[in-house]
Amino acid sequence: MADGPSATVPPAAAAAASAAAVPPPAASQPRPSSAAPAGAVVPPPAPAGSGGGGRSDGCGGSSSADGAVASVRSPPPPPPASQPGGKRRGRAAAAAAASAAAVVDLPFDPARFTRSLPLYGVRIAAARCHATRASLASHVLRLPRVANVVRHPGTGEVTLLTRYQANDAGGGAAEGGRGGGGAAPPAPDVTVNGTAATGTDGGGHADGGGGDPPAASRPTGNISSEFVGAPAALLDILNMPPRSAAAPPPQALPASALVVESVTLTYAHLPADAVLRALLPSGVIPPSAFETIGHVVHLNLRAPQLPYRHLIGAVLLDKLRPRIRTVVNKTAATGGPFRTFAHEVIAGDDDMAATVVENGCTYAVAVGAVYWNSRLEGEHRRLVAAVPSGGVLVDACAGVGPFVVPVGKALGGGVALACDLNGESVRLCRANVRRNGVAGRVAVDGPRDGGAWLADLGAGGVFFDVLILNMPSGAPELLGCIRRVSAVVYGYPPAGAGDSATSGDGNGGRPLLPGATARMVRQVAPNKVHVCVTFVLPRAVAFDTS
Repeated sequence: MADGPSATVPPAAAAAASAAAVPPPAASQPRPSSAAPAGAVVPPPAPAGSGGGGRSDGCGGSSSADGAVASVRSPPPPPPASQPGGKRRGRAAAAAAASAAAVVDLPFDPARFTRSLPLYGVRIAAARCHATRASLASHVLRLPRVANVVRHPGTGEVTLLTRYQANDAGGGAAEGGRGGGGAAPPAPDVTVNGTAATGTDGGGHADGGGGDPPAASRPTGNISSEFVGAPAALLDILNMPPRSAAAPPPQALPASALVVESVTLTYAHLPADAVLRALLPSGVIPPSAFETIGHVVHLNLRAPQLPYRHLIGAVLLDKLRPRIRTVVNKTAATGGPFRTFAHEVIAGDDDMAATVVENGCTYAVAVGAVYWNSRLEGEHRRLVAAVPSGGVLVDACAGVGPFVVPVGKALGGGVALACDLNGESVRLCRANVRRNGVAGRVAVDGPRDGGAWLADLGAGGVFFDVLILNMPSGAPELLGCIRRVSAVVYGYPPAGAGDSATSGDGNGGRPLLPGATARMVRQVAPNKVHVCVTFVLPRAVAFDTS
């Protein structure tokens, strides 16, 4: 713990916290959705927590002329008027709304994905809909954005769609895994960087081995072809008692109750990875993960994916709008003194000024110009919770403030001092301090070298309880700059995947101080891990004047 009065803020550091805040951009407005094709069974958006066939579908909803559950989506709200923040905020809101309403220029025809999927259904009285769906829960269709109830106006009856395909017209394997999933859409015509994909077959698919996309182009869901052409066997399964005693017993279904309904599936029903599997050449795997920083998706594409980066970006942008407006690909490894990366915008707006909400705080982040990692939210939360009530936190590599800002907002009345070498990080950290209303508890200094700043704090008699050194390439060296303070230190030195996160080897080969612990935060790469080393700086070291 500290050896003197806490919360002593140097005048230079306190004055540094007076920079103007950057106003947050207004939220994007949803763009109007295109009308569903004739015969499509499309529900209104389901409430949070409901499945593909939640209570918002046709058990008690409105009906269309053809008996399918339908919804007319209201147009998006008009762009918000200029708010009290002034003309700048009004222009930002208008730009965000215009970007959300824009149509993504896809290098293929989405209509080529449209197909009809025949499914078995159970036609029952509308009054029995909810009870029957509960008893047949494991057999009911669960497909995103597709209702599993079809109403028949004037009859008092509905059809509850099952997940079982009625016939295999067109063939193909189901995403669900035990057989066919319906006819595959024709391979869309693909254009990459303005020219047709090389080596394609007649359908524009770059595998040269046939016109159909791979089976992965099926929509996600639980569709199965287990009972194709076998309605009697399916009826026996549906009439079996439920395995769970809590499930209501089913009412016996006669053979006449089993019917076939066609569901129209379109490009809109497919997730991004399924679309990309259908479009990319054989052997080119779609990206399986990406980082989201505000409205920016950040990819790290591999060499085989690079020729198709604009196609990948366009599909992700279209599927993730309006929340996502920009897709970038990293063109160089994260590095340099500021831990930043070079990138290329592959889809959407060239706008790197993102707004991120994390742990109850709002941050302005300049993607590519400052260090930010959305995967460290849990680590930020853990260390902030470790600061004692009323304590003082010092962050020598503060970035845009993910540690110091939450400490200022904490109920314990903590104080935080921040510094960074990156001038853009310092500017945004000051803005984030003002934006979150913690200017009275957080002081930002810089741009300055963290070591020189720590030495000045010691020379000025500033005492603190917790020190964070979260610059992997230079954290150990900064320890030599601490003077006259015995505090709890959280450091993030480099470590290889072979190092142990619970022993003395978890410090990248460096010996740990007595009582120190090392913990793996996350694996960054196959041979690289992120490690947090925690220890109390001994008085003999902190007060050693030699």
